[in-house]
Amino acid sequence: MLASGVNHGDGFPVWEVEIGGVKTKVGIEICYDIQHPEATRELALGGAEIVFNPYDTMTSPATAGAPVPNAGPRKPAVHRPR
Repeated sequence: MLASGVNHGDGFPVWEVEIGGVKTKVGIEICYDIQHPEATRELALGGAEIVFNPYDTMTSPATAGAPVPNAGPRKPAVHRPR
């Protein structure tokens, strides 16, 4: 455990879930993981069709609402024809 109380992970797990009667596979990137495209690629290679990325950062009134670098939709890291 780091001094901040945060532990790092040791992999990129993917879960199969059912959303509205449709089965899909999801992965989660936590906060700063979004800065590293390899994390998204690893989740895609693991079968993730949806990647969630909860993101929290300290902002001041001057930076509130400023875009987060590298955030936003990404092209698929791995193309898998269906």
